[in-house]
Amino acid sequence: MANWPDMTTAVADLRRFVNDSPQDRPIKRKQVVGRIDGVNVDFMTWDDRLIDGTLVITVDDAKLPPAQVLIDDLILGTFHLDTAPAQQTTVRASYFFQFFLDVDLVESMQMASQEISEGDDPTLIQSGLKLAALNFGAYVAYSKQAMRWAQRKSAQFLLEEEPLSDDNMNRSNLFQKLADSYKKNAIDLRQGFYQRHGRRDAPAFTVYKPRIPNIAPRR
Repeated sequence: MANWPDMTTAVADLRRFVNDSPQDRPIKRKQVVGRIDGVNVDFMTWDDRLIDGTLVITVDDAKLPPAQVLIDDLILGTFHLDTAPAQQTTVRASYFFQFFLDVDLVESMQMASQEISEGDDPTLIQSGLKLAALNFGAYVAYSKQAMRWAQRKSAQFLLEEEPLSDDNMNRSNLFQKLADSYKKNAIDLRQGFYQRHGRRDAPAFTVYKPRIPNIAPRR
């Protein structure tokens, strides 16, 4: 396994490693956020960071032509319709989305590199430590995702409109548990590499070990 030639290649490998490629997260016919009163034309999806070209809107199961749906912001998942849906109709969205932007994974790989080589350049990581670096990168990415979701779910529109399911209330905790699992794998892989090569496992600088409190459901 060769070294990464550049940051772009390292980020692409990390995205595949965490199963966050453009076709990995499909959403099928999920109701959207927004008033359906015969006047409102502005809506948003529950998920953000949509993949361009994948949003399909239906009104009472009838697919709207793409020309009638204008996306305002892919990252926020906001869009508006040419014609306001009538009262008592159901508006649903199908799309693909990603958890991570490229900038998120660039930062994750930079921090992972510091855990491996005490620098922020993944191209300097030895080939035998690439899997450890990917696990450190996944740890950073999912730790930040846990914090982002904890902040996002406390936004007023979510508290007022989103169904309070166990999935929604516990998602940040699940992301943190996933992050912790990646961190353990990363440390084990790094230690195993140095032991195989007869070198002391001296940890690199610790630059990012975020923790968030467990978030209990609101009663």
